[in-house]
Amino acid sequence: MNQVLRIFFDAKGTRPVLVLLCLVLGALAQGIGLASMLPIVSIVLGTEEQGAGASTEAVFRWLDWAGIPAEAPLLLAFAVLAILLKNALTFLAMIYVGYSVAHISTSIRRRFVDRLLEVRLSYLADEPAGAITNALSVDATRAGNAYLAVANFIVQALQALIYVGVALFVSWQVTLVALGAGLGIAFLLRYFIRKARNAGRRQTQHTSDFTATLADGLNNLKPLRAMERQRHVSALLGHSVERLRKALRRQVVAKHALKNINEVLAAAIMAAGLALAVGFLEIPGTELVVLALLLVQLVSTINKAQREYQNAVILESAYYNVLDRIDAAAAAREIDSGTALPVLEQGCRFESVSFSHPDRPVLHDVTLEFPVNRTTVLTGPSGAGKTTVTDLVLGFITPSSGRILIDGRPLSEISLRAWRRTIGYVPQELVLFNETVFENIALGDPEIGESDVRAALKVAGGLAFVDALPEGLATVVGEKGARLSGGQRQRIALARALVLQPKLLILDEVTSALDPSSEAEIVENIRALKGKTTIIAITHRSALLDIADRTYALAEGRIVPNPSLRVDTADAV
Repeated sequence: MNQVLRIFFDAKGTRPVLVLLCLVLGALAQGIGLASMLPIVSIVLGTEEQGAGASTEAVFRWLDWAGIPAEAPLLLAFAVLAILLKNALTFLAMIYVGYSVAHISTSIRRRFVDRLLEVRLSYLADEPAGAITNALSVDATRAGNAYLAVANFIVQALQALIYVGVALFVSWQVTLVALGAGLGIAFLLRYFIRKARNAGRRQTQHTSDFTATLADGLNNLKPLRAMERQRHVSALLGHSVERLRKALRRQVVAKHALKNINEVLAAAIMAAGLALAVGFLEIPGTELVVLALLLVQLVSTINKAQREYQNAVILESAYYNVLDRIDAAAAAREIDSGTALPVLEQGCRFESVSFSHPDRPVLHDVTLEFPVNRTTVLTGPSGAGKTTVTDLVLGFITPSSGRILIDGRPLSEISLRAWRRTIGYVPQELVLFNETVFENIALGDPEIGESDVRAALKVAGGLAFVDALPEGLATVVGEKGARLSGGQRQRIALARALVLQPKLLILDEVTSALDPSSEAEIVENIRALKGKTTIIAITHRSALLDIADRTYALAEGRIVPNPSLRVDTADAV
């Protein structure tokens, strides 16, 4: 119960006290309206002067004390106004609950995205992209629905308390018997609540697993289709779907079992309570009519409360799953402890740098230099450590030993955020957004205008083809840039890196997937930047080597001599 109620009271950006106040006042108004039914029924039955019970007489005394005439039309209007007030207050509360549901779903997504954008890259390597996507889409929506279910449960619970209070006033004996039996039923039916909670947890986990597997399958669909092995992925998805189906089936069974058993037992309690009132307690007719109405409403309200509580326990796992992921992402936040601002007037230097993963070494005592406004090329076989060198320059990882110096100052003393703002980076695995050419270059930066984008495209050699597109800069490039050729995508990626006029440009295998003609054009665009920008390029191919001011060959994490490479011996380290 505590975990469910925490969703309502601890959700950020909501006002639980205000909502609760409206609901309590509405419930009290309803209670007053129900109590006013006693004199109304007494007047209708003609028992206001004789045969009225103690409860009815007490209400008459209160009316006389308040100076309210005991007239049926007036009392009936008073009861209607009380019910209207209750509904108005409840309506206002639930409007705010509706706003809160939307706020929770959207704010949880925003908080999670904000944390994800600040995490160490190693965190993302360990978290399946599909599971993150599922948390942002499905679980965030279910989290909002969990808040709504808890709010509905509180509404029904408050109404049930009011019904109990008025019923106790009419006949405490019958009410206590009915209440005791109701608590007994709730205790007996907790099994179905527990089953629903477990099914909800399984649904959350299995949906996440299914989404992760599906995302991996779709990302690898081309090679899978090429080898006609997509059916194996279908089998993997089938296992996830089967586990999800079982969880949903248990959930449905638990919900309907609770509903139907509860209704049968509740009807038995109501019948027993009325039999007790008529056969043993000899409750007057006025109280009996009102008591019957109260018991019917109480049973119905308790049923609704239990169903809403069950909905809440089914959905709570999604709510707490997203919060746990937000906390985990916050704990994995990249620490920027440097304070110095970078200038890059001399260059970047590695001094006896080594780096190891927990399970294997990658770089061994590497010393090299990237002079300012010169083009330096790193080459070597896959796994030699070339990308690790650029990751170290970018500050994504830190050396196990040795130093990285920027203009003679250790990189650890420099603000990483400020340092990266001076860098343009074009990765090997190029990804474009399914947005316009302009948005793919500007990336939502409000300070980047059309003139900036066109200037970057001109330097990247992409302005002519963009102007030839049907909608120019407003042309949507498709999923991952599918509507463009490889060379066109590469020029947009290069323009994205150049649009802020970086001091350092890092190119990671930018020509590896291009045909010779497109490669030659890209290389010429890069050649035009020589002497204006410090360039670090990783390549397996010879085209970039021809424009390099210096080259380094890496093999097994070490700098090795390579006679086939042209080295600027005047600047050699």
